[in-house]
Amino acid sequence: EGRLKVHIIKVFGGRGWAYSSSLVGALDRCVDAGSSIVSMSLGGNGGSSFERRAFAEAAASGILSIAAAGNDGNTADSYPASYDSVVSVASVDWNEELSYFSQRTSQVELAAPGSGIMSTVVRE
Repeated sequence: EGRLKVHIIKVFGGRGWAYSSSLVGALDRCVDAGSSIVSMSLGGNGGSSFERRAFAEAAASGILSIAAAGNDGNTADSYPASYDSVVSVASVDWNEELSYFSQRTSQVELAAPGSGIMSTVVRE
């Protein structure tokens, strides 16, 4: 068919946080919809065995999961990016230097442009 199918699934609630069950539920919906790649621009400071198991199972079934390394500019692990079954992506700036806000962990596998990128935001 040659066409890309995109599944956009909201994980966070109105207050800007979510439960592990919300993240795993979104992963399951992507898998059920036939996704082969799951890209996540989200993260938090606490991992869970429930999430770790879900991403490991997805990887074992051929799903590539990718997540932002984190935006706190430190060396703390951020999840889901720090699970072994998820590719962790750091941010670089226009000089191809690690962005000041990007996480610097041993789990980072790739870096991509992330500074000065225009995005959509809700303005109140």
